[in-house]
Amino acid sequence: MTITSLQDGIEEVLLLDSVLALPQTTEILGEDAVFDLRALLTERFGSNLRNRIAHGLVSDYELFGPDGPYLWWLVLHFCCVPLATRRKMESKPPNPSEAGPPAPGSEDPEPPKS
Repeated sequence: MTITSLQDGIEEVLLLDSVLALPQTTEILGEDAVFDLRALLTERFGSNLRNRIAHGLVSDYELFGPDGPYLWWLVLHFCCVPLATRRKMESKPPNPSEAGPPAPGSEDPEPPKS
């Protein structure tokens, strides 16, 4: 839930369509994802799933059409991509140029010269 404070001290809850219209939302999720969410959830000329589900206008079989699974995949994508990115960053071997000088005694000894 997103709440904005108005100048006279009244707080207002932003609707989903208003949250999706915020520049910060586009900055965080990307233009394509915001477009998909608006088309799936809030646009009258799109699927408008949020409104139709909230008002009981969607039958069970409609949720198994193309819109329901796509929305499910999109939400799963938002949840899993940050986790996968973090795991990839943690398992990445450190870059030797960023590591700094080796600790004393950690260098390989030079082979004896003959």
